[in-house]
Amino acid sequence: MQIFIRGISLQKYCNIQTINDIKKTDSTKTLYTTINNMFNVTEDYYYLYQGNKIFPVSDEKKLEDYNIGNESTINIHFRLGSPINIA
Repeated sequence: MQIFIRGISLQKYCNIQTINDIKKTDSTKTLYTTINNMFNVTEDYYYLYQGNKIFPVSDEKKLEDYNIGNESTINIHFRLGSPINIA
């Protein structure tokens, strides 16, 4: 399955990255791990969303549970500053 991540790219003048090695039955955690490995950034510094739904990092739901299919576009949003824990 091929999905697009809008907001980040390995190319200089592009803001969309293609991910080809993911399945509809993979979890959102797998998607976060794939992006972590591609760009060497941890999930503390970004989150993924589509429409008005933010995908949790620790979620074990499958991508198909969020209606993510072939050639779907998912947005990435980077957080500014260092991550903090609120206790």
